[in-house]
Amino acid sequence: RLQGDWSSDVCSSDLGGVRQSIFDFTLLRDIEDALPDSTVVLQKHAAVVTTLMIQRLSAMILKNAGQDTNLRPIVESAAMLNNLGNRLSSLGMREEALSSATDSVEVYRALVLMDRKAFLPGFATALSTLANARSGMGLLDDALSPAQESVALWRELAAADRQSCLRNLALSLTNLANRQVALGLLEDASSSASEAVS
Repeated sequence: RLQGDWSSDVCSSDLGGVRQSIFDFTLLRDIEDALPDSTVVLQKHAAVVTTLMIQRLSAMILKNAGQDTNLRPIVESAAMLNNLGNRLSSLGMREEALSSATDSVEVYRALVLMDRKAFLPGFATALSTLANARSGMGLLDDALSPAQESVALWRELAAADRQSCLRNLALSLTNLANRQVALGLLEDASSSASEAVS
């Protein structure tokens, strides 16, 4: 939870009815889409918007529990948790970033069991975020495994669609190389970095 400004009150505000939650979420999505992926001036505000989106999605998921099989709120929640992990990390809120990244991976891991093809890219991305979040907390050994898993998944995806997935594979390899350097695995890091630029 964000601290030290008005965001704490905003994030803990009453969600109201589901209809209001849906309206709020539509507005929040428009704001989220308008925000740049990487922003310095709007970092805190971007994190607040993403947090509110997750709250609205959670309200919708709870309201619809056992009533239908619509996965969209769950899928969007997983993506928002991943975004929030990155944004909290940029704000130096490492524990909160790790919590969000962990939650995102857990949701995606469950979604992949339902539809591997549809949710594998999001899962692979979330694993890289988790690796970074663990590294940011000084959990260097624990950061290696999700980085490796992310690379393995992007390799699988690139085998089926190289053109679309090559950039993400390179990014995951670079992330893996960074995690390997942090552990002193220099030969492994050199191999990962070389593959990333090949």
